[in-house]
Formats: sequence, C-alpha cells, structure tokens
Amino acid sequence: MDRWLKRKSNNEGEPAPKKTVQEIPSTEGSEGGGVGGRAGGSADSSDAVNETDPPDFQKGSATERNVSKQPKDKFQANWLRLYPWLENNNGKMNCSICKMYGAVPFASRCYKTSTLRRHADGVSHTAAIKRKREADSAKSVMTKAIEDAHLQSAAEMKGLLKTAYFIAKNEMAKAKFCHVVKFLKEMECPAFKKLTETSSYGSYINEKGLSEMQQAIASTLVEDIDKAVERSPVFSLILDESTDISNTKRLIIYVRFIDENNVKTKLIRNSEIADGRADTIVEDVKQLLTEKKLDGKKLAAVCTDGAAVMTGCRQGVIKKLRELYNPDLVGIHCTAHRLALAASDAANSVPQVKRFQQDLRSIFIFFSNSAVRSNKLHELQKQLDEPQLKFTQPHAVRWLSIHNAVSVVCRSLKSLRDVLEHMASSNAQDADKAKGLLLAVRQFNFVALCHMMKDVLMHVVLLSKHFQREDLDFSTAQPMVESTKEALKEIIVHPGPAETEFFSSLDGNKFKGDKIFDCHTQKPAFDDMKSRYVGSLITEIERRFPCETLDVLSWFTILEPKKAIMAKKSDNFSHYGLEKLDNLLAHFSNYVSAVDGCSEFALLKQTMVSSDSYASLTFQQFAEAVLSDHRGVFIEMEKLIKIALVIPIASVSCERGFSTQNRIKTRFRNSLNNANLTNLMLISELGPPQEQFDFNRAFIKWKEMKQRRQKTERTEDQAERGRTPLQN
Repeated sequence: MDRWLKRKSNNEGEPAPKKTVQEIPSTEGSEGGGVGGRAGGSADSSDAVNETDPPDFQKGSATERNVSKQPKDKFQANWLRLYPWLENNNGKMNCSICKMYGAVPFASRCYKTSTLRRHADGVSHTAAIKRKREADSAKSVMTKAIEDAHLQSAAEMKGLLKTAYFIAKNEMAKAKFCHVVKFLKEMECPAFKKLTETSSYGSYINEKGLSEMQQAIASTLVEDIDKAVERSPVFSLILDESTDISNTKRLIIYVRFIDENNVKTKLIRNSEIADGRADTIVEDVKQLLTEKKLDGKKLAAVCTDGAAVMTGCRQGVIKKLRELYNPDLVGIHCTAHRLALAASDAANSVPQVKRFQQDLRSIFIFFSNSAVRSNKLHELQKQLDEPQLKFTQPHAVRWLSIHNAVSVVCRSLKSLRDVLEHMASSNAQDADKAKGLLLAVRQFNFVALCHMMKDVLMHVVLLSKHFQREDLDFSTAQPMVESTKEALKEIIVHPGPAETEFFSSLDGNKFKGDKIFDCHTQKPAFDDMKSRYVGSLITEIERRFPCETLDVLSWFTILEPKKAIMAKKSDNFSHYGLEKLDNLLAHFSNYVSAVDGCSEFALLKQTMVSSDSYASLTFQQFAEAVLSDHRGVFIEMEKLIKIALVIPIASVSCERGFSTQNRIKTRFRNSLNNANLTNLMLISELGPPQEQFDFNRAFIKWKEMKQRRQKTERTEDQAERGRTPLQN
C-alpha cells in the first residue's frame, strides 16, 4: 500500500500522507466482525482500510466485487458442439432448455467445463429435458394434424378449381357453380368428401370465389402465351371490332407467332373501347404491347376486315402503326371478307339476282315471325315426304348464308308453294303477304335462279371454307382462287347439276306438275342474265384477288417448292425468283441483309429441287422443314421465312372470337364485366382438355392473388369456445 501511495505521490507531485494506526477510526461492534475488523481481531488487522484509501479497494464496493469475479477462463467454441443447449449471451452461459422448460433457469459466468458438466448432470436440467420431449411429442402430433388438414384443404381447392375450369370451358353460367359442387359432393367425389360450409375453403363456393378461380386459371394460360410471343422473333396481329349484346363497343385482338418452329394463332385481348376511331384502336394496341412487354419492331403484319378505319391510306390504323413501330409492317385485307364483297357486288350488278335475294329475305321473315306459319310448313313438308328444313336468312356479309338459304328453298320448293297458296286463299290477316310471295316464287326467274345459284354459290362456298381454315397457307390461296374462276367459267358454257335437273324437269310452263308464270318471256333472257351474273362474279374475284400485284404476299411465292421445281424444268432456273427476292430484301431491309440473302437464296433454290420429298409440300410445310432440318444454315432466309409464316391472310379468328363472346355474354348475362368476359373467353378458346391442364400452377396463382385465410376443422374444445383456428 505504501508503494502505491509513493507512486501516487510521485505522479501527482505531492507527498503522500503518513498513515498511523491511531488515525484509523474505530468502529462499534468490532468484536462482532464489523467493517473495521474481524470478529476477535485487532484494530491493526490487514483487513482494515483507511478512508483515504482509493475507493476501488474499499472492501465491499461494487467495483471490488466485479474485479474479484472476473472469469479466469474464456468461452470455448467446442462447448456448443458438446452441449447443444448451451448459449453464450453477454458474458453469461445459459441453458436454452432450462430457460423454456426448467424450474430454475441456468446462468453462470464461470467459464469452466466442470460447471457445464455439473449442470448437465443436475436434476433440474434432466427434468427440463423430460418436459421438452413431452412437449415435442405433443407438438409433432399437432403439426401432423395441421399438415394433414392443409393437404386436405389443397385437395379441396384444386377440386374447386377443376370445377371452375369445367364451368368456363363449357361456357356455363356462374350460377351453376354451387349446384355443380353440391352435386359432386353428393356423389362422394374424393376432393369434396370432407367439404362443409365452415371447413377448409368452403367459403369460396360462390360467384365471387368462382371469378377469382377463373382469373387464376386464365392467368396461367395467358402466361404461357405471353412467354411464347415474347420468344418469337416476329409476330402479327389480327384486329376486328364489334358491338356486344349490351351495346358496348369491343375490340378483339389475336396474335400469330412462331413457337418451336410451329405457327400458332391465339386470343390475346378483348377490350372495351369508347368508339371505333383509328386513334382509339391504335391506343389500345399500344397499351397491349406495353402490358405484354412486346417489341413493336417485331410486329410484321396486321390483318383486318378491310374497313376504311383500318386500311385508310391517310389516317388508318395500319398506317399509324407503321409510323409508330415498323415501317415495313404489312397490311392485309382478309381474304374471306374480300370474297364476300366480291359475291355481294356481283349480285347487286344484276337486277334480277338482286330481286331474287330480296325475295329470299322476305320468305325468311314471313315464316320466322310466326310459329303458326312455320308449323303449317313443317306439317306439309312431312306429308310430302320432304326434309323438314327451316328457312335461313341471307345476309350480304355472312359468307355461307345465301347458299344455305338457296339450298333450303330448292329442297322445299313444292311445300313452300302449297303452304303459300293455302294461306293466300284463307281470310287470315297475312293472306295478302302470302299472295305476294306466292306470285314471286312461281316466277320462272325465281325457280331458275334457285337452281343456277345453287351451282354457282357452291364453288364460292368451297373457296370461302378454304379461307376459313385455321392452318391457311398463303401459297394455297391463289391456286384455289384460280380453280374457282375456272369452275365458274365452265358453268357459263355447261350448266351445273341443279340447273340441268331444273331444265330437264321443265315441261312447257310446268315444273314437276306446278305451273310457272312468265316462262315464255323470261326463259329466253335467262342465259344472258346468267352470263352477266357469273361473268360479273369472275370479274369481281379477279379484281379483289389479282394474280400478280405489288402485294408482299405475291413476292413470297418464290419460296414455294412447286414453283421452283417448275422453273427447273423450264430451263429458267438461274433467274428464278430474283426479281421478287429483290423486292423482299428492299422491303425488309431493316430486318434482312441483302447481300447474304441473295447468296443464301441461290443455295435454298437448289435445296427445294434437290429432294423429291419437297415437291408435294406447301410453303408452310417446307418452311417448317427448313427451320427444323436446316436450322442455322440459311440465317437471312430464315428471317424471311418466319415473316411469311406469321403473316395472316384472313381474320376469321376474330369472327370465331366474336361467336365465342356472343355465346358467353348473352341477354341473360349481359352484365358481365370486361375482366370476367375476357377470362371466360380465354379459358374457352385457349384451355386444353381438362386432364392436360396444370391445376397446381393455377392453385399457386390463386393463393398469390391476395392473402388467403385457410380454415381447418374444429376441435371439440374450439367448438365449445365458438372459434376456428385460421392459418394465413
């Protein structure tokens, strides 16, 4: 102590005060072991401390106690491996088991192995371990019960998703959902065996829950389409507008793209629009490309019905899209619409044919507006052993309607005349209308045109059906047009089977025993009328389907193997396709290299004629063979081939889409909003057979749509307390 005082004196520059025994204050009760000394000790005991001593060394101070209890050893990391329950927290060793299950928590600052060993062997720690094992056993039972409940809930939810898929795929009303689920439960369907109103996902058995499920299903389908379109090097759009049952203007969009060397056309959008102006339609297309994250420069073509708002050269939709995205964008006027316009214009150019179509429409209206008239006609058809057919409405823009109407009238001509004659002789209110129609159907021109038009329109119908094929190839379109024109030219010279039957059955002014009016005056002019009508039809087809134009589609015909083989036989093979190739390379200069394209085309020509297996292939079949068998060989020509593959030449996909829309959104369901209508259309058109759909993905999407509350079965205690545990 003196040495410490000496050092302190030297450090502070002051002499250390001398200490004497007498200066130490006496303490009462020293004999009892007070602060000043031990029991029975003297005043000069070594434990005595002067008030002038440093406070750190005053006996009993907090600082002295901390210093005296500083750990002599350090914490060893291997203890955590030897004692899994050990924790090292803020200079203390704790036992995690005793903390949770022990009667007395363990905490020690003595970092010694013996301390840990004594605690591990202690009674308190052993009892805590026993209680932990019992708790873990009970917890595992509870966990397994919860997991089993979750698995059962997932099975029930997937069962509901399958039911929702079935409802949408079969275009059923949402109100049928709960009834179908109830029926499946009564039939003891495994997924619904334990389904109740308060267990599992039973609260989703309603129209709102059904809408969410169908949205998850549609999102799954759209996700695959979006990824495939994004991967496609080029794509095209098919647009059309219409008005639904609730008088809402709608724009439907289909996308044509390449997926694994196969061309696909899928529904991608059906939206409400304020009006049918070009700016409105273009804005909707821009929104589509933005939402789907599609590159507008890859937009190769747009196919429409040919309306002025779509194809206008100044403010049309196609022109605006060229300015926005791709100057090489190809605008296509639907071939099926072009054919319908050609047939309509040809009929309107001949007054007798135009009047004939008006008479057909009057017959349809006369019988469709009265069930009594229709029933009389059907009874008479049954008595005359004629097919009980229903008259159809001829429409100028319905591609097959006029042919169907003509065919029905031809097959029911006798029963039609008889029922009109019976009604005309009665005193009914419709007697005058019946007299007028009877006079029309007894005219020579009406009967003769029925049979002649049946032959003529048959060829138009075959061409129209070809244009409505889903796998339509532009290389087969022009040959079908040419063959149709040749068949029509043949009809002018040699009458068809229906016309031949009519004239062979004509006896003076009677046809099959029934009198025909104005036979002598109208018959001589019939051949001239027929020639004018059929000739006008051929002219209109040629005008709307020219053989050689600056149309981009005509340039792609150089990629047809059949034409290359024909050029090989005519010794003009070296110059085959060069002019059209230059046009293609110039038009798509931003996409294809002209120099490499010319070199590759020379090799591609040799490939087309080198194998007999290519001779019978269409362009689409040959293109798919090149992309798969010669992948990476014709790099620039592959770009042209892919462009040609995605160019649609008909917008019949949109017409089918509107048919699907009208089947779903009926007058009984006219309050369907746009989101639900689109989801139902996507499932109806894009959905595969139910056994091929991945309901696991739809289930995950359904859960991620928002935070779900999953109900589990009530226990007896919970039922008494009136509550059910919820699992988020």
